Amino acid sequence: MQTTTIYLLRHAHTTPSPRYAPDFDWPLDEQGGSQAEALVPILDDLGIDVVCASPQLRAVETATPFATHAGFQVQGLEGLKECGFNRVWAVDFAALVQNHWADFDFAQPECETHRSCQSRFLSTLVDVGRRHAGQSVVCCSGGQAIGLALNSVDPTYGFDNWKATRTPDLFRVQLDDDRMTWDRDFVSPGLESLLDD
Repeated sequence: MQTTTIYLLRHAHTTPSPRYAPDFDWPLDEQGGSQAEALVPILDDLGIDVVCASPQLRAVETATPFATHAGFQVQGLEGLKECGFNRVWAVDFAALVQNHWADFDFAQPECETHRSCQSRFLSTLVDVGRRHAGQSVVCCSGGQAIGLALNSVDPTYGFDNWKATRTPDLFRVQLDDDRMTWDRDFVSPGLESLLDD
C-alpha cells in the first residue's frame, strides 16, 4: 500500500464559553477567522489532495477557507471530534485535562476517556489512510485528539506537550500499512506568524 501523508491541523483561535455547554461546540472568534484565511497559502504549498475535519464548528471553520480555495469539500468525520471529556464548564480546565493525561481511563460521568478518544481517532486516521492511499490529507481537529494521536507514536508525549501546542498548529504524520510515523522535523513555513501564544 502507498504511504499516505496526513497533516494534523489544530483548529484556529477560539474563545471558549460556558454558554456552549454541554456540547461545547464553539465557533472560531475573530482572530481565528483571520487565521483560517491566512492558512490558505500555507496549506496550498503542502500539495493537499483531501480535506477532512471534525464536524465541530471550530474545526470546520478552520478548514473551510482552504477547501473553498482548492475546490474541495470538507469531509466531516465523527471520529475526528475532540475528546468529549467534559459536559459541564470546568472552572479549572487545565487541572481536568491534566487528570486525563495522568490516567487514560479517567472520565467524569457520561464523558469520554483519553483511551477511548485515542482509539477512535487512530481508527479514523487509519481509515483515511486506506481510502486516500498515496495522497496528502489535512485532518482538522482539537488539541487533545491530535495530542493523543502523537502519544500513540511517542508515549512520552503528554500534558506538557499538549499545553505547548498553539492555535492553529500543524503536525505531519505518515501512514504506511496502517502504521503511523510522526515527522518531528516538519516545520511549515509561514505558520509561526499565525500561532497564538
